[in-house]
Amino acid sequence: MRAIWLALPVLGLMASAPAQAQINPFGDASKIKLSNGDFKVLDEATQKLLSNPDLKPGTQESWTNPETKSTGSLTVKSQLYRKGFACVAVGYQSMARGRPPNRTGELTWCKTPDGWKIL
Repeated sequence: MRAIWLALPVLGLMASAPAQAQINPFGDASKIKLSNGDFKVLDEATQKLLSNPDLKPGTQESWTNPETKSTGSLTVKSQLYRKGFACVAVGYQSMARGRPPNRTGELTWCKTPDGWKIL
């Protein structure tokens, strides 16, 4: 759980100024943005995905925030090692407020002794 909360600042950057677009896996932040509530639901979906005991490429998790109509999905793209840790590349897709365009991106999560972290 702690690792997820450590990742929230990174996820928060996904909704910040356009200058941050190179680290925003959801594309141009000047368009319709995900809300704080959306990020909470997205965080819960990420936690659920990473806790799957059979985590492998193709494993998916979907999320929906009924309050904002935002939706998305997460998919494990690949397994890899980084800095000596077992990791998974997770592809993200979201549609803020139920309106196109779909935004996509990828983050690498690694299982550390302190839990899952973005490395």
